[in-house]
Amino acid sequence: MNGANSHELVAMGVAQPHGIRGEVKVVLYNEDSEFRWPGATLLFRVRENNSQGSPGREAADDIPLKVLRARSSTQVMLLTLEGVADRNAAEKLAGREIFVPRSALPELEDDEVYVGDLVGFEVHASGQKLGVVTDVRHYPTASCLVVPTLDGVFEVPVSEPYVVEVAMSDRVIHVAHLEDLEPVKE
Repeated sequence: MNGANSHELVAMGVAQPHGIRGEVKVVLYNEDSEFRWPGATLLFRVRENNSQGSPGREAADDIPLKVLRARSSTQVMLLTLEGVADRNAAEKLAGREIFVPRSALPELEDDEVYVGDLVGFEVHASGQKLGVVTDVRHYPTASCLVVPTLDGVFEVPVSEPYVVEVAMSDRVIHVAHLEDLEPVKE
């Protein structure tokens, strides 16, 4: 995974220790993902500002680890990783974001998109450009697009009623409104 750029890595979730035998719990960004975990090499990266960060930049403290076993639980995956044999080792991964090479992911349907691919898209409401997506932030209940506007920086949930349409060919996201969202403090 060394030298991978932002288009080669996709954020899958955030790691937390689980139990005393070194299992790692992954809080998934997309619990419906069909990613095949066993045998995959994951990149564990320190998160920046509770956001997806910059998947393309390589950091000295990135940790690549191979998945030996995986089992699913409610909205999480429980992983046994090569070289992580106890809770102390698993705790060193706590809070790190997990990335996988895009090539390891299933093919997307025509109407699907990885939310991280929306960075750089324009955001429009009622035919007016509001801003451009600069980042994606993942929370337990939603993934949000970070959109600086003239009225402040907004975190727009990637769901209805906010995101109405994603026009991939035009690189435009149409939103219904932002009236009930407050600008975030950066």
